[in-house]
Amino acid sequence: MGRLIHTIQRPQGYGLAAVYRQDEYQLLAIADRCTIQHYIFDSTNPEYLCSEHAIKLRSPIVALTSAKYNGRDRLFAIADNKIYECSMNAQVWGHIEETTQRGVDSTVGHHRLHLLVYGENASVIRVTSDGRVFKYPYARKSQTVFSGSLGCIQVKSTATLEDNQTVAVLYSGYDLTSSLLYFSFEKENPRIIHQFASFVEAPSLIIPMNYGGVMVLSNSKAYLFPGLNQTCDLPDTYVDSSSTRASVSKGVVTIDIGSPPYVYSLFTAYTKIDDTRFLVTTDSGQTALIFVDLSFTPGRFGQSSMLLKSFTVLDVGKSTVANSLVHIQDNIFYAASRFSQSVLFSIQPEDPTLRILSFMPSSPPVLDLAYSYNTDSIRYAPDIFVCQGSYHNGELRKITYNTWRTTVLSSIQINEPFAEIIRLSPTNYSGYHSSDSRVYVGIMNASEISRIYEIEDDGLLKKPGAIKLSNFSIDGTGISDAKMDEKGEFEWDRVWTNDDFCAFKVRNDDIKFARVMRFRDTIHIKGGHLVLTTQGGESSVKLNHDEALVCSLQFVYFRDEPYIIVAYSDGHVSFYSGSHHQLKHRWSLTCSIRKAGLVGASLCLNNKNSIVLVMVDTHGTIYQHLIRRGNIVDSCVWISKNGVPTGMNSDGLLVVMYDDHKVIGLVPKSDYFLELADFFYSPKVIKSVTVLSLYNYMFGVLLRDGTFFTVRSKDKTDVDDAHFADQLWTKALSIKNTPYLICIKNDIASSNGFKRSSTINLLDGRSMKILDTFADGEHLYTDICLLPEDKSLEIGAQYFVAIQDDGPWSQKFPIFKVEDFKVKAVANVMAEGVPLRNVSFTSIVFSDKLYAIGNELVSIELEKVENGYRWVHEGHDSAKTKRMLQYGMQVCPTQSGGVVYLDSFHGAFLQFPNEMPRRIGSSTEMLYTAICVVPPIGDEPEYIVAGDTYGRVYFRQNTIMLHSQINVLKYIEEDGSLLIGTLDGGIYRLTSQATSETYKIRKLYGTCTKTFNLPYEQNSDVSEDRAIYPSMYIEAALKRRDIAKDFIRLAAFNSSSDKGVNKTKASHLKMPMEKFIDEF
Repeated sequence: MGRLIHTIQRPQGYGLAAVYRQDEYQLLAIADRCTIQHYIFDSTNPEYLCSEHAIKLRSPIVALTSAKYNGRDRLFAIADNKIYECSMNAQVWGHIEETTQRGVDSTVGHHRLHLLVYGENASVIRVTSDGRVFKYPYARKSQTVFSGSLGCIQVKSTATLEDNQTVAVLYSGYDLTSSLLYFSFEKENPRIIHQFASFVEAPSLIIPMNYGGVMVLSNSKAYLFPGLNQTCDLPDTYVDSSSTRASVSKGVVTIDIGSPPYVYSLFTAYTKIDDTRFLVTTDSGQTALIFVDLSFTPGRFGQSSMLLKSFTVLDVGKSTVANSLVHIQDNIFYAASRFSQSVLFSIQPEDPTLRILSFMPSSPPVLDLAYSYNTDSIRYAPDIFVCQGSYHNGELRKITYNTWRTTVLSSIQINEPFAEIIRLSPTNYSGYHSSDSRVYVGIMNASEISRIYEIEDDGLLKKPGAIKLSNFSIDGTGISDAKMDEKGEFEWDRVWTNDDFCAFKVRNDDIKFARVMRFRDTIHIKGGHLVLTTQGGESSVKLNHDEALVCSLQFVYFRDEPYIIVAYSDGHVSFYSGSHHQLKHRWSLTCSIRKAGLVGASLCLNNKNSIVLVMVDTHGTIYQHLIRRGNIVDSCVWISKNGVPTGMNSDGLLVVMYDDHKVIGLVPKSDYFLELADFFYSPKVIKSVTVLSLYNYMFGVLLRDGTFFTVRSKDKTDVDDAHFADQLWTKALSIKNTPYLICIKNDIASSNGFKRSSTINLLDGRSMKILDTFADGEHLYTDICLLPEDKSLEIGAQYFVAIQDDGPWSQKFPIFKVEDFKVKAVANVMAEGVPLRNVSFTSIVFSDKLYAIGNELVSIELEKVENGYRWVHEGHDSAKTKRMLQYGMQVCPTQSGGVVYLDSFHGAFLQFPNEMPRRIGSSTEMLYTAICVVPPIGDEPEYIVAGDTYGRVYFRQNTIMLHSQINVLKYIEEDGSLLIGTLDGGIYRLTSQATSETYKIRKLYGTCTKTFNLPYEQNSDVSEDRAIYPSMYIEAALKRRDIAKDFIRLAAFNSSSDKGVNKTKASHLKMPMEKFIDEF
């Protein structure tokens, strides 16, 4: 059974924002999923927006607006079919009928607030303070919600007229024509007052005007509609300009704004600056100021007239595809987007141009996913590359577990070829970090400390990490370890002397390992015993393993008591406690099921007041075991996909691991387990790494050439490795065994009419730098895929094929190669076998042959011909396929000779040669939107994974619900997991492993004082990749027998970390559970 193991990128934002005033502050409210975060704009702050209070709801927020009600500004939100007043905290004002909201508007009437919520069934919601307004308008504090229907229409936009009693609705009917209507409330139900004639073109936005009517915008025209009992006209003195020509028909003023930036664009959002100026945005990110100069003349008997004096549209640049646009203050605006980054921007008054001040993360729909393990040396998880966006605006983003940025601080040269760096400063367990903090390190050479350096550890200094030669010294030879004394609670101003250093000096060869701990306490191994020496005396305990195999002796202090581990090179680890100056052996374990040796082991503290045992074996696997009250209670594993750490260092608060060129770390975060961090890559060979400070994430690196330098790492979660563009990134392809990434970016040119074109871009996946852009004119590429290396065809490892959708059949599938950091087209590539009709393709995949799908499903083979290549069209039972294929979106070949294809109208089908397509699933219950074929793994056959419009992922007989349409499914060959991309921008990782296999258990020890193996002793009849004991069954069984308090939870392999997936499967036991409990 698969399980969701990691949310790589959670959905962020719904493109909802509102502004309202609270006391003397203007607050910007932004909805992010279930949270409404409030901000105050501060021009002196580097980030401009200062975070204020946040309000959390239980369900995602689908609508947000503000309105003045009962004398003050209020913020309203809709979530889970409830209306919330969210100014200070969330108060439920009422319930609405279940619907899918598309938007919300608000206005205030006489003692009442109108919330206009429109969606699938076009509900109109009104909240009143009292049902009987005329008698007791404020008799009750509770609110009443009424709803009414406007019929079978699709509402595009709403607005409330200046009289606060009439609502304008822009909609499209069942016949797809667009119209505008006015309605008011007849008691508690909406009553249509006036219906205007249908638009010739499709309008997209409605804006209320101060004269009493509304302005409606389409992609090329603006319409000024009169209010009730009102007329609209043009004065005799009105002069058309070259960009805005106006006319009047049936009381409606029509202005032509068909300038190039807005052709074929839809207006998506607006905000009012004052009575004459409006800021609007389009679905291409274009932003414009609209100036409307009107004259208003009241008439007799309630009649009035409006004359348009001038109308100007001024382009100010591109912002984003805004769903909400708000005016914060002066010339500061915020555009919230579902389809790209949300932006804070200003408009310069002297030169009306747009200036971006800051970005906010959003989660546009996922269009494509790619992954790569080949961007660095040690790899425990892939880098994820995602194309996101919608309309004409998008981004290409890199998501990696490396959220750290490392800076080299200072360096010195150490000339002794065999010198080692040892940390002399004690671990700062107090949590206090003074401004004069220093870290001291010693240069150890031939069991002597030749000199001592002090390193600045103050993050506020201009030069943290500065290395300076100290006047301190430690005399003598045979030194195994040394430490400085700790400052007492009231000794922060204490001056250090040489007497404050304590060194453990080995006088004979009987002592193998020795460490200096706190308060001049020491531990060492001698004569097959572990010896603890304290001020209270000496305590020893016999080692339970071969002393000759000891490779590491580490300790950590927890609540002022020492805890110690002895690690052996064969993977054996023993855990000891030293409470009350007495050593006690608590338990032992074997770290690896593959009988691997140990690279290193260490004890470290997390941020949850617990101890974590960290071990690295010779296969590169990282084990973490959570220890509470001296016992293991939980575990996780990171499995290396590339490279093995060769060294390890820790100060008890921070762990680093390294190989010849790469430094990674385990840092305490909010989780119980330490978080894996990818610190930096060194082109020169690394000899050793020493942890210097947790507080600045600082460590020292000694290179093989004798250079010693200090570096500081900073969590850069607020930095995006991304390309944002007013074009749309649609496809991403990672080239295996290289750091290269191939991407397609589409552009829409409107200067000479509507025309789409695209470029093929080569990027370095490590830096996200664009290395080359292939643009051969005005061609449109819709998909790309790798070609397997084939020496007989002279196809190299970095060849790929694309769909040139706007070209003739003979040029439909051009071949490219990456050479000298450039994308080059392979010459003389032609396709033969012309199809019977004009074909268009959206997706291709190569598996022995090339499969392409669109309005046809074809398979073609590549042949080498003189001076080039030829695609030979074979077809694919087109006559049978046409019955079920209207327009294909995806195709996946199977290893059994068939193909699985996805049609945008009819769903998913499986088809074998010379057979009719067979439907996958039921078309009446779901509509599949993404498919993937998982290849055979071991003895397991291949199977199909599918996602649908409701956000369900189907694999085998299992279903996982993600609550948003599944757009992309990508199989990861290295570990058998799946990447999932959704419509709301979420990216998830799912194990695709079944649990039908069974395993044998030989024996398992569970008492805390005995030795046990994790997960169990290796059996000869169980292969290495299946040697897993499912801990959930142990836990369930122990609870039934009421002995849970005595058991150590063995979750080392079952609860694989969310970033590194174990390729194995856990399942039910062959041994009956009760029999296992008896043996346990």
